[in-house]
Amino acid sequence: MARDISVHIGTSEDGLGRKRACAWVVTSIRLEAEGHDLANALGSRYFRNGVTDDECPEGSLPEGLPCELTQRQILAIYREEFAHWGENLSTWSDELSDQGLECAHKWMKELIGEAFPEMKKYMN
Repeated sequence: MARDISVHIGTSEDGLGRKRACAWVVTSIRLEAEGHDLANALGSRYFRNGVTDDECPEGSLPEGLPCELTQRQILAIYREEFAHWGENLSTWSDELSDQGLECAHKWMKELIGEAFPEMKKYMN
């Protein structure tokens, strides 16, 4: 039996802080994310804009990156980044050096492996 779709009514705020009345529906889309998909989402969130080799010298990570994320946090990041970037999600690494990319991948593999231990051996 299909469930009814509820329309929600409230306010929305734009980037300038202006509020406006709005209505919306909440949808549910099934996503099947592999480890590399989750890694691309983390890379998109934390490395897409502004990480340079100066901020990631000699294989170190930029300051302010989380040391751990829960499964829910990783999946929320995946949904948000995928919703925004779609098929271009993996383009986050286009501006990183090989050294920066290696450093980022190591960090992402550790985060995902800690949150999803069953995926650890599949993260290449």
